[in-house]
Amino acid sequence: MMNTDQLLVKALHDKKSSGEFDEIVSINSTSLIYYNSVNLAIGKQGSGKSLLFLREILKIQNTKGIHLLVYVTPDGTIQDRTFLAVQPLLTIPVLVVKTEDAEEVVQGIVNLKHQYNLLVESGRLDKLVP
Repeated sequence: MMNTDQLLVKALHDKKSSGEFDEIVSINSTSLIYYNSVNLAIGKQGSGKSLLFLREILKIQNTKGIHLLVYVTPDGTIQDRTFLAVQPLLTIPVLVVKTEDAEEVVQGIVNLKHQYNLLVESGRLDKLVP
């Protein structure tokens, strides 16, 4: 019998195979995190939120197109012991942001992504100077 994660991934894979494409699509067949999505875990302290996300991040971090993890905390510092224990396993950059700055930072990232996509579509990307 399949567990909940496997059932969900199979249903989404079947949907994709049927030709029904959405902008929000699964990153790979084992992850519960999707492209073009915002993923939140909300709950009481010690309920496993960090472990849930870290497990998914480790599954997807080597996938093409995964560039950045934005970690939002009340004061802009990481004090979560689970995250700090697993952080050495992460190969993608982690941007730590204060809660009060999160909306502005995410909007800035979205705007930069849009500008990048325009450059790619126009064929001007090769003219950029690093």
